[in-house]
Amino acid sequence: MPSSNYIYSPGTIVMADANFEATERYFDRITSGNGERRGGPNIAALNQFFALMPKGGDIHHHYSGAIYAETYLDWVEKDGYWINKNSLKIQTARSFPVVEDTWTVKELKADDALYRKLMSLWSDRNYEDYYHDQPPPDLNFFNTFGYFGALANNHVADGLKILKARAKQENVQYLETILTEVSYKCNDSDLNAKLSELQAQLLELQAKKCSLGTASALAACVDVIDKDPNFEYTVDGYTKEVAQTHSGLDDDEFMIRYQTYAFRGAPPSAVFSGLYAGFLAASRSEFVLGVNIVGPENNPIALRDYW
Repeated sequence: MPSSNYIYSPGTIVMADANFEATERYFDRITSGNGERRGGPNIAALNQFFALMPKGGDIHHHYSGAIYAETYLDWVEKDGYWINKNSLKIQTARSFPVVEDTWTVKELKADDALYRKLMSLWSDRNYEDYYHDQPPPDLNFFNTFGYFGALANNHVADGLKILKARAKQENVQYLETILTEVSYKCNDSDLNAKLSELQAQLLELQAKKCSLGTASALAACVDVIDKDPNFEYTVDGYTKEVAQTHSGLDDDEFMIRYQTYAFRGAPPSAVFSGLYAGFLAASRSEFVLGVNIVGPENNPIALRDYW
């Protein structure tokens, strides 16, 4: 819709008004049923209309989950890796002594049934078309990341270019994708035990005591993390790598930014240290705008710790 906030020339305002009115008339015509034998909207015209519209931004987007399974197979082939025909997982070397258990991508594609099975496990193909012997759709979705996750991180620059091209083809102007984690973990068994004890107090309705104890325990963890030289090195390396990978992706029609994440199914000290590293990276990087929490909400640890 034309707005004086964005259109300054009087001539362009008049043109924008005319374009808006023409678009409004066209939309009314294709939704009113005029010219349609059975009445009702012209579905083909509506599909075309919305396909051509600018889409704004996609702000909940998983980088590795948005790459097609066919592209991952291309990368398996490019890297000279193999597919285990039993697990359908990627192998960097052939299985020994049972060499015949590992296939090239070409051999896999030659077996139609196995190729179809891989496509169903590596993607959400047939998301709503499953039966009781197959994993339910939500479980299948989360399982997909276990098949291609490591490979996705080896091809981030290429993957982002693919996602940019697809977004522009679909008239998406902004993408905010959940990229990679900072990969800093502080697994502290004492902190895990302390937080578990504090949660038990919360269940006993000692909320104030639990809150104070949790703040104190996490502050002590922050002190340990801040003194770890690997922490600063990891966060700094992450922000530099994101900046380098991002180079050349933005243009006049498209912008991409990133989120990092922590995995909610990890022990609490690992989740907290991952979030702490993620927020520090976001505060330092012009490209990392936020931190997300990923993983199944019904994971036993997630249910225990984040209800």
